[in-house]
Formats: sequence, structure tokens, C-alpha cells
Amino acid sequence: MLRKTNILTGLILAVMCFACIAFFGRSYTAEFDLRKEYASADEINLVVDREGVVSITEKRLDGLKLFVRFEAVARGTTLVGIFDEVTSYSKVFYVHLLGIITEGDFFGNCMGDIVIPLAAIMFLAVLIDDLSRNYKAGVKENMYQYRNVSNLGMIIFLDFLLLEHIFALLNNRGLIGIVETLLNSASSFSIVSLPIMLITSIGVTLSNIRLTRNEGRNWRNMLGVILGFMFIFLTILPSIVEGILQGTYSGPIDIHNLNRPDYYIVLFLGSAVSTVITYLECLLIGTIVMGITAARHIPEFNKDYIMILGCQVGEDGRPTPLLKSRADRAVQFAEMQKKATGSDIIFVPSGGQGSNEIVSEGECIGNYLESIGIPKERIIVEGESANTFENFRNSYELMNKENGVPKVAFSTTNYHVFRAGMLANSMGIAAEGIGAPTKSYFWINAFIREYIATISEERRRHTKVILTLMILIAMLVMIIYFSNNT
Repeated sequence: MLRKTNILTGLILAVMCFACIAFFGRSYTAEFDLRKEYASADEINLVVDREGVVSITEKRLDGLKLFVRFEAVARGTTLVGIFDEVTSYSKVFYVHLLGIITEGDFFGNCMGDIVIPLAAIMFLAVLIDDLSRNYKAGVKENMYQYRNVSNLGMIIFLDFLLLEHIFALLNNRGLIGIVETLLNSASSFSIVSLPIMLITSIGVTLSNIRLTRNEGRNWRNMLGVILGFMFIFLTILPSIVEGILQGTYSGPIDIHNLNRPDYYIVLFLGSAVSTVITYLECLLIGTIVMGITAARHIPEFNKDYIMILGCQVGEDGRPTPLLKSRADRAVQFAEMQKKATGSDIIFVPSGGQGSNEIVSEGECIGNYLESIGIPKERIIVEGESANTFENFRNSYELMNKENGVPKVAFSTTNYHVFRAGMLANSMGIAAEGIGAPTKSYFWINAFIREYIATISEERRRHTKVILTLMILIAMLVMIIYFSNNT
């Protein structure tokens, strides 16, 4: 969410924009395209449908373009047009309470309005800088924090929005242009990311085919495909609906009449869907980056204990390949720490016994560690936990805290490191994770499951953010409605 300093910066920029427009906006130079050449500007007859709103102070001819300077006289609306044997068109001008003249829309172009996109660019740059600082500080403090994901996702989206506003400078349309850029930004982001999502979905589909062949067919093994193609469908859905409605001139919904609410309801719904998809895509990107970062992270070599999070035990009571890789990764870390500092580490294999397992996961890991030469006195088995939360809680209770807070690492499969670390952090346990490798086809789909689980765990936060975004979209749509119907 916005900090107080950012809100203050936004307010200062808004006041500066208003002051600049109020100072320069009482005059306006409009450009009229001509269809034939004139010897001088005085030959051109400008028709003003409502006198006393604006006054014409200067006319300048430049080839087939006529530049006309207006001064505000009184608040109101007027049409100014050129009508001759080959040219016939007019422009609408609004004079506001402070004598500011806008063209085309109630919040359209005016003198000095270039400060609006410049201020928007400055504000976005401030937000990006602030979020980048928070992201770096958050990762340095503890990489297993959800705010790191949300900050990274927002940085990605705001960078895209900043580029859009820079390009918008080339076609400045005042406040209404900024509003339209903001409304279209989510849709633009989704469209730009569509090829990436399509390629990713195809890759995930191929991976899931291998997964179902090796692990069996069930809906969990198709989560990657479902999520990918859901993103693709929802990305193109607003465009499909708009295309159908644009070609429909009769029926209950008419989006061609800007005086009716139909157009604005469709605009809101399309922007809302695109915004939610963009928000989830940015979270997905942030989760992928943080997940890979956490999986590749090597904990500091000062640990007293290393937990080994349990998973399915083989039918014969021996560790499955997935469980064995977690134990091997923990042993590898212990050897790395021994070589770097000379200090040993105590292993805490953790996991209870499932209904279809002949031994507990903790006991299974402990037996394996002994079989590869780890002394029994360096193994503390936790065999009661039923989930990751209990893994951390029960294992942490077994650790010796006489000499202060123990320094803890944990070993789990690479796709699970980040979410497990976030869970430990939420419990107040400072633990660094190390990721054990697994098969690529399993990793991809499992990582999708981790993303969905992370979203689910933070659903209240996401609901608040999405509701806030919906309110902002409604306000932007209301500005366009007001501008078109005033």
C-alpha cells in the first residue's frame, strides 16, 4: 500500500499540476486541418455557435493547418468550426470555473497540461524507487516474506506502466489521457504477456503429460495447464466481448451511445477482469522469481540444527527418491559447513506416520542418515507432525535453547523452500532453507501448486487489494463518464 510520504508526494505533484494549468490554461491554441489552401488566415470563416464563452485573439496559417488562439471569457461550452465548400467540421471547447479552456473533453487538452503526464512519470518513478528499496531491504532482512513477492510484482507492473506513460507523452491528451492510460494499462500488460503465457502453457502442458504418465492421472497433475489456459482465456475475454458488442447495434446493450451507462459498465467490467488477471500474473512472476531465489539460496554456515521436512515414505519403509533427495541435500549442507567452519550440525528429521506408511517419515529419514554414516547422537527424530506447520513447531521444541536462540536451517524440495520459509517466518522461527532437486516435470507442476497455496494463504490481503483496485477503476470510469456527458 502507499506510504504517507508517497501520498504526500502525489498531493504535491497534483497541486503543482493544478497551479500550472490554472496559470497557463486561460488561453488555448487549437489546430484545425484544412482541405484547401487559403492566401491568408483572414479569409477563413470561423463559426462560433455560442458567443461570450471564448474570444479569438489570433489566427495563423501554416499550409493546410490553421492555428487559432482562444482566450477564456466566461464559463460554458461552445463549438467552433470551419464550414466552406470543401471543409466542414467543428471542435468543442469547455471553459471551466477558473477560466481554464479544454478541447474535446471536459478534462481534455489544455495549455500547460504536459505537466500531467510528467507528474505521473515522476510519481511512478518515486513509487518504483521506494518499492525497489523495500524489496532489497526485505530480501536482506528475510527473503521468506510475502511482501517481497508483492513488492516485486508491483515493481514489474509499475515499470510497464511507466513505459506506457512515457509513450503517452507523444500523444498528450491531458487528464483524460492519463485516465485512459491507467484504465488500459492492465489490458495492455495482459496482451503483451499473452505470447509468454501461451508458450509457458504449452511447455507446462508437455511437462504435465510426462507427469501424468509417471505419477498418474488426477486434476492436481493438470494444475499448470488449467492455470495457464485460464490466464489466456481471461486475457482475451474482454476483447472478444467488446468485439461482439461493437458489431451489435440493436439489443439490450448498446456501447455506441456514450450517453447511456452501457458503455461505462462494459468498460468497468473489462478493465476489472484485465486488472485482476494482471495482478495475479505479477504475483506469479514475483512468486517464480522469489521461489527460484529461495531454492538456490545457500544458508549461512553457522547453523546448530538442520531440519529435514518429511514426505511420503516408500512401501518398504525406505525413503522415496523425493525424501532421499531432501536428506542428501541436508547432509551436503552439513559437509559444506564442516569444511567452511569446522563446526558440526545436528540433524532433525521431521514427519509423522501416515495411514499407508509402516514407519514415520522422521524415523525413515533418521534410519537413512545412520545408514550413510551420520552418528546417532547427531540425529534427533521428530515423528509426530502431520504437516509443515507441525514440522516446524514440533522440531523447534526439540532443539536445545539453553545457549540462546538456535540457528536453524531446513531442507526440503526446491519448489517448497519459499512457502516453507514463509510459514516458519510467520511462526517466529528464523530458519534458512536449502532446496533439494527433483525431476523437472514434477517441479513445474508442484511449483504451480505452491503459487496457488501462497495465494490462498494470503487471500484476505489479495481480497483487500483487489477491492481497492475495483474502487479505483470505478472512479476512473466515472471521470470518463463525467467528461463525456458534461
